[in-house]
Amino acid sequence: MTPLARKLLVKPGQRLGLVNPPPGYAERLLPLPDGAEIVDLQPGLDVLQVFVQDRAALDRETAALRSVRDGGILWVCYPKGGRKAGTDLNRDLLWEALGAVGLTGVTLVSVDDTWSAMRFRPTADVGT
Repeated sequence: MTPLARKLLVKPGQRLGLVNPPPGYAERLLPLPDGAEIVDLQPGLDVLQVFVQDRAALDRETAALRSVRDGGILWVCYPKGGRKAGTDLNRDLLWEALGAVGLTGVTLVSVDDTWSAMRFRPTADVGT
């Protein structure tokens, strides 16, 4: 298992969905833990990683966030660097936007030099 897959909490046998990954990103996750696989977007995913460049992209992908199963892992990735990197997203704006749909940010990790990822859980489940 790669350090990146470990950081994203991918476990053996899980199904991982990727939305809008940068070119070559899926290959950087390999090898995955035993039996884990990258699959097309579908309901009931164990882990979902959504990449968004800006607030408009986040708004477009809100429906995809529902593809993660109850108790699953949801990561929303956004460019580091804020306006200097050409994005209108940052940690606080992401937290606010997804809070409006019942999600709370619980963890922030660095994916690489370009991307940060915030893990979200349903607000009702935070603290349990």
